[in-house]
Amino acid sequence: MKVLVLSNSGRINLGGMDYDYIAALKLIDSGHDVYMTDCRQALPACRINPIGNKISCWECRLQRASAAKQYPSVKQVPLPVPSSNWETIWQEIAKKKMESEQDIKKLWFQNMDLGVAALSNAYNHTPEDVIDVRRDFADVQKCIKSILFSYLGSIHLIKSLGIDLVVLWNGRMAEHRAHMRAAEFCKTEFWVTEIGADSKKWNIFKSHTPHDPEANQKLIVDAWNRCASQEKFDIAKQWFIDRRNGVLKNQPNFVDQQTNKRVSSEIKCDKKIVAIFSSTWREFACCGDEWILPFGGTQIEAIKILIQTLNTLDDSYQIVIRMHPNQINAPLEVNKFLSLREEGICVIPPEDKTDTYALIDMSHCVISFGSTVGIEACFWEKPSILCGNSFYKHLDVATYCENPQAVLNNILHPVIKKKENSFPYGYYYSTVGESYEIKFKNFKKIKWIFDKIRTVENKLRLAWIFVKKLINK
Repeated sequence: MKVLVLSNSGRINLGGMDYDYIAALKLIDSGHDVYMTDCRQALPACRINPIGNKISCWECRLQRASAAKQYPSVKQVPLPVPSSNWETIWQEIAKKKMESEQDIKKLWFQNMDLGVAALSNAYNHTPEDVIDVRRDFADVQKCIKSILFSYLGSIHLIKSLGIDLVVLWNGRMAEHRAHMRAAEFCKTEFWVTEIGADSKKWNIFKSHTPHDPEANQKLIVDAWNRCASQEKFDIAKQWFIDRRNGVLKNQPNFVDQQTNKRVSSEIKCDKKIVAIFSSTWREFACCGDEWILPFGGTQIEAIKILIQTLNTLDDSYQIVIRMHPNQINAPLEVNKFLSLREEGICVIPPEDKTDTYALIDMSHCVISFGSTVGIEACFWEKPSILCGNSFYKHLDVATYCENPQAVLNNILHPVIKKKENSFPYGYYYSTVGESYEIKFKNFKKIKWIFDKIRTVENKLRLAWIFVKKLINK
């Protein structure tokens, strides 16, 4: 079988060459003929280098060259210039209106959702709830051009090499989404690699992305049913306990920034607390229509609509919004949430030391938009209300509500789901993936050299700004 590993990123631990090479080497060991793409600075920009910085390009290129020399059994092929008329195709796309997110989302070519891929990449580089397309127009346009190049170039390679299987990373952002769409266009099987239960594990999703809620829930249930050992119950429980204690193996830890058992003095302990937990949801909003919220456009809009209905609750209730700690770097988003205080809502900002789990414990019910806290509330035996899609929507751990009135009804008549229903989720995310170990020679040396070059570059840039100010005087 001929396999094509569509790889661009020349960095490890960023969805780069570690997963690409692990997949390639394992497939070679299984007797398959494996090719791997090399950008070789053909793209105007990419996922990890969205502005197309040439220094970063050369760092990537040297890292890739070093890895190729270390693992010669992986056949390297350049990502080709798609065809003689690809620039003409791009010029036609570039003429289209690109003034807002909605304009960008409408950009398609064949089965390639160019705009969604570009926005998904942009959201990965900004914590804000919206992308300022006018301000970042040049970068967004550069990203779309790169996506088109990757899509057409990948199709050319799949067809010209007679590829039977395509392997790619993540499948959501920029050129990685282009690789996946190219495989779909060519009706070629594809596998998507992603991190496993921890940083030492990797996982493969066959013919779907890690962001497919239906497919992932099936994987969760199947993994639970396959395991006959009673040990799975302890493993599942420990996953939830570890999260509470800030022991996260494959995600940033925000709990260590909070004070254990502390809650804000603004929270009234004698009230029935309706705790709304925000999330950094926009990256999933670009994964497909299934992730669009059932009411409201953005998350903050959905919360505003929800509050209009919840304001009919009597004085025995208090609405508390706990902002996600990761929103601390999104000042525009924070201000939108804090403005809700004018309506008498208790808003806990991202930097507040309030213990998320202490807030869950004292809550009458928990409302979430798909974040993990929704299933954690079930484990800690609290009524959980879900107002968006998630990887646990069909696990019977939370009550799904499609409109604010349904939310209100479930607050007035809360339902606590069985704690045991959360166990398959905890077990799956404790064990998913296969352990791996791969080392790349010279990577640290190359990184050290280019870090020094970037330091010099920044100093020269500052010096030039200073000189221009002197000239202008």
